[in-house]
Amino acid sequence: MIPKNILSNHNYKNSKFNILFEQNGKVFIFNTLRGSFLEITPTNRSIYQWLGDATSYIIKDNVNNFHERWVKLGPKARENLLLGGFIIPPSFDEFEYLKFKNKAERYRRDYYSLTVALTYACNMGCIYCYENAPLKSGSMSLKTAQQLIAYIEGIIKDGCKNIDITWYGGEPMIKYPLIVSLSRKIINLARKNKVQYKASIITNGTLLTRRKAKILKKYHVDSAQITLDGPAIVHDQRRPLKTGPSFESILKNILDVHDVIHINIRCNVDKTNSEKIAQLVDILKQKGLSDKVAISFAPVNNGPKKVDSRMACAGNICSRKLYSYKTFSKIQTRLQDYASSSGFYKPSLPNQKFNACTADRINGVVVEPNGNLVKCWESLGDKEENIGNLEKGITLSTTALRWLNYDPFSYKKCKVCKMLPICMGWCPARVMTLKSEWSCQTLRYNLVNQLIKYCEYAKKGGEINGNNN
Repeated sequence: MIPKNILSNHNYKNSKFNILFEQNGKVFIFNTLRGSFLEITPTNRSIYQWLGDATSYIIKDNVNNFHERWVKLGPKARENLLLGGFIIPPSFDEFEYLKFKNKAERYRRDYYSLTVALTYACNMGCIYCYENAPLKSGSMSLKTAQQLIAYIEGIIKDGCKNIDITWYGGEPMIKYPLIVSLSRKIINLARKNKVQYKASIITNGTLLTRRKAKILKKYHVDSAQITLDGPAIVHDQRRPLKTGPSFESILKNILDVHDVIHINIRCNVDKTNSEKIAQLVDILKQKGLSDKVAISFAPVNNGPKKVDSRMACAGNICSRKLYSYKTFSKIQTRLQDYASSSGFYKPSLPNQKFNACTADRINGVVVEPNGNLVKCWESLGDKEENIGNLEKGITLSTTALRWLNYDPFSYKKCKVCKMLPICMGWCPARVMTLKSEWSCQTLRYNLVNQLIKYCEYAKKGGEINGNNN
């Protein structure tokens, strides 16, 4: 409860991160910095419109009668606006606060994220795979595996209390025995030092049997991302096994393991398969997977260094067949709505994030099969992007510093964007390289629809209180 003397104080200003929208005669406000979501009744709609103006002050020469509007609001409305961070004291600088949180997150020592590419080998031949370059070959040796354990020991000695590993490749399940061996050692280290450890895996799903899934779960691998790009006739053209079709074996394994570990089915979408994804959703529903697996939709895209070229390709898919993020946002919204109606996609509020990704944090690396370290998944195998190795750690070279000094606050379009607290520049590689629309994620364009869908979903479950007067 906020004291009455504070509620009666008129010396406030609007948050810079308020997003207002109207749906079915009601007004909603979402604050991206605080994650606060407020519904306003129609009778008070007009006196809330000014909350979306990031330059408005309630008391600043009484511009546009804001003082009177604040006075007219009831105590409950004032309290909710203050508690939700929609209205803030004039002395609070949200931008500087966000910069502080960004630095604190990027340089914290109690948490470490590792993406471990165990091998470049793969049993599939996906047409858009950026891992298929001739120079990318090899798997992690036992010596490198030992160096990985030593590296993690060093992290723990440095004060880390939470370790998050993503097993990656190539196809990481090709090195399944190594995953088990490494996991056992990491878990022992974690228990000995009272460290929280969790893991996930990004796999094509062809080798993920129920027996292996149970063992992975035992070793803290509690989720798997598996890609299906449409019904069999579409998927098998895009993501075939090197020996033939893959769709049926992947689907069988998903059916066998979804109750063991959480499965997120990722659909990589471009102009060649976007109209077929709904058929995949129908198949998954018919197989009884509604509410049992998650589905996400992502655009196929080129690497950040290539994406501006009209003839650049993502694997064997020409850029003319790829969507821009802005265009894809509409397709993504349509697919999410369809998946939601079929019991898969569950709308949620976007999370606040105080750094972009592993690439811009000192406490996160991508480990190559040979033990070299890079900052970005898309940099695997790129010698120019090497920042060190497991044996010697990160070297503060020009390359490493370019990533670690990535600063979304220095880009004008990010600095003035209300999405900044839930985006933080999203993809450093694209922002630093392109500085264009390609560097903005789809959420920039479909956030309001996502909020509307969340509100509808949450109300059905009684999770939102509608009257905030």
